[in-house]
Amino acid sequence: MRYLFERLSESLARRPADFDLRQAIQDQLQRLLVSHPGTAGDGEPHLLNYGLPAVPDIRLDDAIHVARICDRMATLIAHYEPRLSDVSVQLELTGDPLNPRRILVDAILPGGDGDRHMRFPITPASD
Repeated sequence: MRYLFERLSESLARRPADFDLRQAIQDQLQRLLVSHPGTAGDGEPHLLNYGLPAVPDIRLDDAIHVARICDRMATLIAHYEPRLSDVSVQLELTGDPLNPRRILVDAILPGGDGDRHMRFPITPASD
């Protein structure tokens, strides 16, 4: 029986040369931040404490509500995206009527060649 770490190490060694870690993290953040609590893909309730309220339910005119949502996002990212540290989340208006809100995630990606500051803009689909 091979241990999980051995299997993961082998798969990392075979990673394609064109693998984009930044894009992989952005894709994971996109999935995480557009998930809604209480439903799985098929609409059935699930047990994970995962997801955020629907985008139209985020009241940008209420600073306390925005701060709570941003704290919830940072907590979810810290729990489900352990490759990032020192996570900061902001909500901002874009001026685009089709996508009026954008999530900005600032974080540090620790690495062997030094820590890298990264910014991930996430534009959630309107529900």
